[in-house]
Amino acid sequence: MKYDHKFKVEIDDLSEFLKSENRLLLKEDMLQLICENYIIDVGFYNTEFILYIIKDYNWDKPYFKKNINDKCMLTKEINKACSEVLSLIENK
Repeated sequence: MKYDHKFKVEIDDLSEFLKSENRLLLKEDMLQLICENYIIDVGFYNTEFILYIIKDYNWDKPYFKKNINDKCMLTKEINKACSEVLSLIENK
């Protein structure tokens, strides 16, 4: 996976899963991207992926949350989340 240079990649085990489709790699902490005061976080919980956008490290009240049942939609949804974060930063 490739991300805009403005994002710092903290965790990226998702790329390995998408390449191999090895279900043993599925876990709660799969991807974490940071850009200024926003975090994009993706994890696998029970039967689905959950994508969060966290603002100001407020994990109790995510800015955005999306459940994703289709792994084929992951990259598209992550790209949308990255665009959303960049838009929020540019418009502050």
